[in-house]
Amino acid sequence: MATDHDDAISVEGQLRFSEFLSFNLWFIWRRFKRFLILIFFVAFVYPPLAIAGVLGPGGKAAEGKEWAYFIWPTILLLCFVGIYFGAKRAFSGNKLLNQPARFRFSSQGLDASGPLSSGTCKWEGILSAEESHSLFLLFFGEQQAYIVPKRYFGDASVLPQFRELLRAQLGGRARLRPGA
Repeated sequence: MATDHDDAISVEGQLRFSEFLSFNLWFIWRRFKRFLILIFFVAFVYPPLAIAGVLGPGGKAAEGKEWAYFIWPTILLLCFVGIYFGAKRAFSGNKLLNQPARFRFSSQGLDASGPLSSGTCKWEGILSAEESHSLFLLFFGEQQAYIVPKRYFGDASVLPQFRELLRAQLGGRARLRPGA
């Protein structure tokens, strides 16, 4: 990590699959949070209560049908397995994700470059910025984002400066972690 003469912040690194998977899971959680909470309840809270007879008619679980309560947990598990393998396929099949990347953030916007690609985006082109526990996500499309792992910054003391740059340039479109 370095800061240039115009207070630009430069970072570089190579995205790991675990970070890409984290982005995918984070994105799905943000998009379908209410639905996932409902599925979690149906899959993991309701079955034990029903089997115990708490929710069944007359306080009894349906005789011989306890196995049916585990259909939802199985479906939920298969969804996560599908997400994992879909992310694995997308990550391994995209050469741009599998190359070192360098980002330069300034008051003008951001420059992204790597051995196979490069590009510039003004802050007006960034729809929103989100911060997770290990990533900064700068969305330039509804489902497209620059993924910038915090480890790219090396020195954690630069993170407040980067957050301030995001707040200054994006205002309310920068949703950063509380207390950060």
